Parts: sequence; C-alpha cells; structure tokens
Amino acid sequence: MNRTLSKSRKAVIYCHNRGYRVLDNGTVKSFTGRRLNPTTNNMYYIISIRNKDNKRMKIFVHQLMAYQKFGTKAFEPSIETRHLNSNCLDNSWNNIGIGTHSDNMLDVPKEDRLKRGRNAGRTNSHLIDKDILDMREGFSEGNTLRWAMETYGIAKSTASGIKNRKTYKYL
Repeated sequence: MNRTLSKSRKAVIYCHNRGYRVLDNGTVKSFTGRRLNPTTNNMYYIISIRNKDNKRMKIFVHQLMAYQKFGTKAFEPSIETRHLNSNCLDNSWNNIGIGTHSDNMLDVPKEDRLKRGRNAGRTNSHLIDKDILDMREGFSEGNTLRWAMETYGIAKSTASGIKNRKTYKYL
C-alpha cells in the first residue's frame, strides 16, 4: 500500500497480528481462544485491547473481519467495509464485503434510503419559490422568525436572510 494508514486501521492490523479473530458467525476470539463480548457504539460492535505501550485501542469488529477476509485491499483509498444485509451488528463472514461508498449505500434497502431522505428535514435547498413568497408575506403580516423556523423547518439565520432579502434576492 502506498499511503499512510489511519490509526484505527493500524490498530486492526495490530489486533490481527496478535491473533484476535472473528469467526465465520461473527463471534470474536482473543489470541488465547477466549470468546470476547464486544460493546456497541449504537451502530457497530467494538472490542478494546491494549497495545504494547499498555494503551487501550478500540477495534471495529467489522473492520477486523474485512481485514481477515480481504487483507490490505480492505484499506485501499475509497474502499469501505460493507454490511451486505445492511445490519451493522451482523459481522458474519457472508455479510462482510468491501466496496465504494456508493456500493455501501446501495446495501440499504430502497425504502429505507427513501425514508432517510424524506426525514432529513427541510433545508433551504428544499425551499421552493412559493415557500419564500409565502414566508415574506407572513413577515409583512407580522409573523416572527420563530414562526418561519417552525413552519418551514429552517434555521433562524435562513429565515432572517429571507426576511431581510439577503438571500433569494431574485424573488
């Protein structure tokens, strides 16, 4: 590999070289063969080991499995570890793959991707011309910035910019 590895990727390699393994079913074993109980960060399983300087390192189990399965290819630029069934807690052999960010996003079922997009909230890029005109009419009728923020799901600075005609000047 031509590039410098991140601290977390170096930790994965160190962990693997010490003999830690993820079994086919996703269970993690230490170099002594003892089964480990990973913790979660609400998204991924993590194990914690100490390095040669006795400092604690956190290892993502899915990255350790990807390194076991694909070697340093898993750490190439623009490559991510994928959970093929989109369950981030399933680190079994058949569920871990590597690919681009786009590949990784496509692992999420289409209805979930669409739902995430709809729930992302309205930002000023989602405002349509009618929203801007209605907002300005509301301001002229005495409505407040808070009203605009709550009604259109925008930041106070965005509402202020629209009210004071600093943004959306073409309307």
